[in-house]
Amino acid sequence: MANLWRNKQQPVRSFVGPACSVGCEPGGILAAAWNVPMISWGCASPSLSDKKKFATFTRTSGPYSAVGKLIQLLVKHYNWTRVGLLTSLENAWQVVAIAIKQGAPQGIKFEQYNFQTGVGLSNDKKVPLRHKAELLIQARIFVLCAYGGDIREIMLNAKDLGLLNGDYAFIAVELNIDSHIGANTWMGADNRDNEALDAYNGMLNVHLRTPDSPRWKNFTADIRRRVAAPPYNKPLAADAKVDTYAGTLHDAIILYALALNDTLQEGGNITDGLTVTRKMFNRTFTGVTGEVVIDQNGDRDPDYVLQNLINGAYVDIGLYVSAQQNFSMTPGKVVVWPGNTTVVPKDIPPCGWRNEKCSGNLSVLGGAIGGSVAALIILFSAIFYYLWRKSRFEADLSSSLWKIDYNEIIFNVKPGANMFGSMKNKADAISIGSASYVEDMQIFTSMGLYRGNFVAIKMIHKKHIDLSRALLIELKQVRDMNHDNVNPFVGACIEVPNICIVTQYCNKGSLQDVLENDDIKLDDTFKLSFAMDIAKGMHYIHCSSIKSHGSLKSSNCVIDSRWVCKITDYGLATFKSNQDDEQIALHRLFWRAPELLRDMNFKDNPYGTQKGDIYSFGIIIYEIFTRNGPYSNSDLSPKDIIERIMNCESPPFRPCTKGEDGRNQWLALMDDCWVENPEMRPSFSLIKNKLRTFADGKSMNLVDKMISMMEKYADHLEELVEERTHQLIAEKRKTDELLYRMLPRSVAEQLKAGNTVTAVSFDDVTIFFSDIVGFTNLASESTPMQVVDLLNDLYTLFDAIIDSYHVYKVETIGDAYMVVSGLPVNNGIKHASEIARLALDLLSSMTKFTIRHRPGVQLKLRIGIHSGPCAAGVVGLKMPRYCLFGDTVNVASRMESNGKPLRIHVSQACRNVLEEIGGFKLKERGSIFIKGKGNVITYWLKGYVGSNKELPKVEIDDPNDNYYDPDEWIADNIV
Repeated sequence: MANLWRNKQQPVRSFVGPACSVGCEPGGILAAAWNVPMISWGCASPSLSDKKKFATFTRTSGPYSAVGKLIQLLVKHYNWTRVGLLTSLENAWQVVAIAIKQGAPQGIKFEQYNFQTGVGLSNDKKVPLRHKAELLIQARIFVLCAYGGDIREIMLNAKDLGLLNGDYAFIAVELNIDSHIGANTWMGADNRDNEALDAYNGMLNVHLRTPDSPRWKNFTADIRRRVAAPPYNKPLAADAKVDTYAGTLHDAIILYALALNDTLQEGGNITDGLTVTRKMFNRTFTGVTGEVVIDQNGDRDPDYVLQNLINGAYVDIGLYVSAQQNFSMTPGKVVVWPGNTTVVPKDIPPCGWRNEKCSGNLSVLGGAIGGSVAALIILFSAIFYYLWRKSRFEADLSSSLWKIDYNEIIFNVKPGANMFGSMKNKADAISIGSASYVEDMQIFTSMGLYRGNFVAIKMIHKKHIDLSRALLIELKQVRDMNHDNVNPFVGACIEVPNICIVTQYCNKGSLQDVLENDDIKLDDTFKLSFAMDIAKGMHYIHCSSIKSHGSLKSSNCVIDSRWVCKITDYGLATFKSNQDDEQIALHRLFWRAPELLRDMNFKDNPYGTQKGDIYSFGIIIYEIFTRNGPYSNSDLSPKDIIERIMNCESPPFRPCTKGEDGRNQWLALMDDCWVENPEMRPSFSLIKNKLRTFADGKSMNLVDKMISMMEKYADHLEELVEERTHQLIAEKRKTDELLYRMLPRSVAEQLKAGNTVTAVSFDDVTIFFSDIVGFTNLASESTPMQVVDLLNDLYTLFDAIIDSYHVYKVETIGDAYMVVSGLPVNNGIKHASEIARLALDLLSSMTKFTIRHRPGVQLKLRIGIHSGPCAAGVVGLKMPRYCLFGDTVNVASRMESNGKPLRIHVSQACRNVLEEIGGFKLKERGSIFIKGKGNVITYWLKGYVGSNKELPKVEIDDPNDNYYDPDEWIADNIV
């Protein structure tokens, strides 16, 4: 309905049908919500008469509640006084039972007993078992208020109990024996259809009256002609009846058409479902089923017939006219009762329920009756227990507890340490002499986290999964498996493209993984424990409903954290069959028994055989004993090996055991398991007994062995931890050094501690800016790599020099270089002297610095310094930078940009601090214009007392330039 309603290209104007109350009730609610008329031709639930809930619902059949009067009149007709009502807990049938009991004539008692739908007579929580027994013992006339599937179960039970002997009567309501396999039929899936049909013989059934008018005859003839013609091509048998509900369906269409005509004639809106529905209420017209009278609730009050089921066909034996509430039996009709008798069953036994109406030896008779009653109760109890087991089995099949939502599985998680392997088939490498066969890696099982537990996921490459009964039974079988040596089945996903099987994850990997890992040392105790675990698990599988494994190999034996070996990949043959591109690598057939390799129809028996599993176990014993793969020492290709296994050679071709003397018991067990004749192979019960003798009376418990292994691993782990700790410290030191280059040490330490670094204001710092005059022209005349080499050489020199001063390099951008002193660690007024001495050192280094690709060119460094307050803080999270903010930064930058090549330009504020410190040689430059400050007095820094470092010669291109005193200029420029 929802899909039809969403189709806006073809809007729905009305819904006709369905005929089942289970569909009508939710459908009627939707139709009312959508304001669309719904006309049913078969729904009989009395709740549909509630127009507050089902405002747009109408029907051309009557509610089941009208059947109540008919049943009362029928009981009165046969002078019955006690009737049992076997009633389904479904709402529609509960209402029918209430209608039968309400207004019952004086002296007639209706006893109602409920049962759960789908269970028949089996026990339920509300009605104790003994009450059901009392019902069958103390009532002989039964009205069955249930759908056909439940009636079938009840009648088969009655047949099994011997109640169809003519002493009991069964009356059904609207039991349709002509329907397909499903709710209303004697047909089922238990191979008892013939028994069910026989059990139905003699039942009475209340059914909608079939008209007998010429119009109805013409209508049925037309139906026969049409269903026999294309596209149906389904001719009806001559004795087959056209059901009355075909007529009520026809009349439902007529009723809707009449309502549409009235709505259009009155100028109404036919898309208003409520308006159209009201035109159907309180309406009378003549249809193919006779006069159709629709009341104020949209219900029809039709006539009913009482039918007798004789030899698989219904015969009308009575008529109930609703308008007159009159019931009469058809004259001349003989009623046949269960047991093929025409004698009307009595509602009370001739001697009464307790033999109170009969004389004689009451004690003997009472004992006989008591014994009979007890026997019946025991018999009923056994039957009810069987039905309960069956219903529970069916409930388990349909419960879907095995179903897993693929989206609930979390991937890309790791279960932690203590893992020697992972549950997967690694790339199988089989050495074949000088050649090597290596299969491309194919991960069969991945790992995930499902509801807090680690699971293994095996993908199934199929386009869809058909949830057949056989598959549901397989899923129940594997879900019921419970053994310490069988890996638990968690569930399965069936949504394409994520069809998979989910099992418990074992973190030690498969037995194949462990055996191939040379780092894991296995002594005889471990090997014997693995073999015993596999034998126990396979013995359990062979005794279960699965019967055999069919694909036993070392990769299908997994090991958990306690070193317990478990069998996996068992069962679910239907689920895993017919996969896309399903091919088996030849070397994976090394574990398969010869008789199964020769069986061309092996796919028809994917579970294999129990004797075939014994052969596979023998190959696994060889792997455990030798720690080699099967046929790993053979020079043959996998194809040749399989062909030799299939050939009946004498002796049979098996893995080589030469040179393995000294352990004859293991070799003897292998020979017994892979003997050519399957019937000569031992069972797993005998294998377990043999393995116990291998232990020489010693315990096969791995706890002691594991403790010893843990001590060895602990010693090795200590060495490994110490080595990794040293590596970690070294890497941490490198990381710290890199971080200290990016940020001040104090700031870096705060970030490492996880603290938030807040911006800090500093009252007085000194900031240094420098750049290279003419760098743009120099770069344009150089290659990119030459520019990189130049800057790398220059900044390497600068970085080496600043390490000697209490300063912090803020950043370098191209040829610009920024340094500060006085933050983040306050150093009093020393910040000015530190920057001034650094500037002189950097300027002095220009006398010796050489440009590699332009050795004759003097690099002209220009420096500006300024002192004042500023703020500093870390900006950014992914790539944090330590940045300075404030007017002091701007002034320092302009001191550099307004300076001259090979000179140190000093602001008035910085000069005042240097004068306070003393020892520096400063020359007043004069008044210059600084953006944002106007005309200010600035200075040149020319050196400090006691320094003998050479400074580069300065070019004088302005007569007013007073950088040099006259004596200094003569000394520097006269050669």
